[in-house]
Amino acid sequence: MPASGPNVLVIAFYGDRVKNISARLFGELSKKARIIFVTTEAEALKHLTETKLQAVLLADAVIINDSKKHPLLVKEVVNYAKRGGRVVMCSILASNARFPELKAFMKRELGLPWEFGEYGGQQLYLNPAGVNLCHYPGLIGTIYTKFVCLSNVEPASSIMDTKVSPCHREDDEDDDDDEDEDDYRAPGRDYIESYTTGIAFTRFHDGWVGFSGDVNSLEVSDVAILAMVGLVRNDVCFKCSQEFECRKGMPPLACAGCKKALYCSPRCQRADWDRHEFVCDVEAWKFRHPTL
Repeated sequence: MPASGPNVLVIAFYGDRVKNISARLFGELSKKARIIFVTTEAEALKHLTETKLQAVLLADAVIINDSKKHPLLVKEVVNYAKRGGRVVMCSILASNARFPELKAFMKRELGLPWEFGEYGGQQLYLNPAGVNLCHYPGLIGTIYTKFVCLSNVEPASSIMDTKVSPCHREDDEDDDDDEDEDDYRAPGRDYIESYTTGIAFTRFHDGWVGFSGDVNSLEVSDVAILAMVGLVRNDVCFKCSQEFECRKGMPPLACAGCKKALYCSPRCQRADWDRHEFVCDVEAWKFRHPTL
């Protein structure tokens, strides 16, 4: 754990359970920040009022399910976000939150229309309209796992959801090579207007509020959480995460397709292609269709 650096407060009343399930997430966080892990309301209030924080992770659902028992803690967490902080709901929170209480918390405390959408194995796609986060390095194009998904998340805040967009290509031996790319629909899947959201990130007053409903704590969700916390930079090499001193005053190399991904060398750009290819399709499609 860094002796100094940005502080990330993790509020987890079910301490050991949270640590076990989200061990990889906390391992990655500890490389970039000082983790302050608290299991009581008194500890949480102390750091919310006295410590300069980079972000707050709500890692279990106690503050939601029993919000009436913790009114002061709820107030301080919400005020922290209003003042410019980042609050991210993650780890076991989604799978342990009671859905009526989750809806009430979102509406009453955060003024958001988000509520429970569905639970189970979900194929989620990086949303090309999810501009609040979708351009960050490390996010992949599609994942399948168990998710607690939200409904009523506005498109800009819906980072990964069940909606199949025209830019999401799936391999199909029967694809017609002459198919109009501008009219593309993924084989076997309808382009639907309704969707549910597994990863969400939205502006809240001067700060941000995020949600990850990944029940299995996959690596891609960890990357999204790190980005929501503000510990993933998009102004460094997308492969090696180094700054661009090696360019000797020359601008970084930008992906010719999406214009978003930046690299310090052709070697890093080639090495990152397996990961970036699908994300590039999303970004490149947005670049070619800026009005959609």
